[in-house]
Amino acid sequence: PGATKIEILSNSSLMSNRMALITAKHENAKNFMKWNNPFSWTYATGNADSDIETRVRRAGGKIDAPIRFSLGWHNTDDLDIHLVTPVSHVSYSRKRCLRTSAELDVDMNAGTLTTTPVENIVIKNTDMLVDGHYKVYVHNYTLRNRSNYGFSLEVHLLNESFKLTSSDMLNSQSKKDCLSFHVKDGKITSVNVHLPKDKEFGKVLGLENDMFQKGNIITT
Repeated sequence: PGATKIEILSNSSLMSNRMALITAKHENAKNFMKWNNPFSWTYATGNADSDIETRVRRAGGKIDAPIRFSLGWHNTDDLDIHLVTPVSHVSYSRKRCLRTSAELDVDMNAGTLTTTPVENIVIKNTDMLVDGHYKVYVHNYTLRNRSNYGFSLEVHLLNESFKLTSSDMLNSQSKKDCLSFHVKDGKITSVNVHLPKDKEFGKVLGLENDMFQKGNIITT
C-alpha cells in the first residue's frame, strides 16, 4: 500500500514468457472478439523471429537445446563454428562428442553454396557438462567474397541469451575468438565475451534484457 513506484526486472531467462495484453484504443469501439470482452493477448519471445534461428529451423537444426551457438553470415565464404571443450573439439571434422552431448547439427557452404548460411552447435544435456574451460571461435576455411563479410553469433547459455557480432573480414584459414566460459561442479561459473553484444537482440515490446523497467500496474 505504501509503494510509490513499480519496477520490473526483465530477465533474459524469461523471454519466452513475455506477453502483450491488447485492447481497443477507444472505450466505445465495437467488440469483434468471440468472447464478451475486448481483450486479447499474444506471446512474444524475442528469439522466435530472429533471422538466424529461422535459418537453423529450416536447416533441421535444434533450437531448444539448453546451450546453443548459432552462427549466421551473408556471403558464400565457408565459415565454421568451433567449440573446444575440456575433452573434445566439435567442428566440421568431428561433429559429435558423446561424452559432453555436444553436436554440430548444421554445416553450410562446404559444398552447396548459399548467401544465407548458418551453422549450429548444441549441448543437449547439461548433466553431461565436464568441468573445465570451454571456448567458441569462428574459422574461415575458404574466403570466396570480399563483400557482405562479417557474422553474427547467437548464444544461449542456460538462462542467458545474447548475440555477438563481428564486422571484420576473415581471410582464408584465419579465425576470430568469440567467447569462453568455465564449468565447475557442472555449473557455468563465468562467461567472457570477445566481441560486441547486439543491444537490440532479445528486446521485446520495448523491454531490454536484464534491466529494471518502469511499471504501472500489477495483476494476478
